Amino acid sequence: ILKDIEWLAAMNPPGAGRNRVDPRVVSLFAAIHMSFPSQSSIDRIYKTILNHKFMSFSEAVQEVASKLPQATLQLQDSIIEALPRTPSKFHYVFNLRDLSRVYQGVWLADPQV
Repeated sequence: ILKDIEWLAAMNPPGAGRNRVDPRVVSLFAAIHMSFPSQSSIDRIYKTILNHKFMSFSEAVQEVASKLPQATLQLQDSIIEALPRTPSKFHYVFNLRDLSRVYQGVWLADPQV
C-alpha cells in the first residue's frame, strides 16, 4: 500500500497529435498554467547565471559575458528565421534547451586560462 505520495505532471494543450486528458484524471490535479517567458525574462535569467559564474574573472570578460545573453537570443531568432521547421525538415526545432546547452559550455570556462 502506498501512502503520502504526491504527483507532479506536465502536459501540453491538446492538438498536433496530443489527445485531451480525461476530465476525471484532470480533476485529481491542481492545474497551473505557465506561459513562455518573455525575451527580457530569459535575458535576465541568463545574465544572473553568468554574472555569478564570472565574478572571479577579469572585468573585460565580465563585460563580454554581460552581452552574451542578448547575443545568443538574437542568434537563436536568426536561426529560427533562417531554418524554419517544415514537414521535410521536422527536426529543425530550436528552443530554450539549445540556449541552455550554450550556457552549459560557457559555464566550463576557467578563470585561470
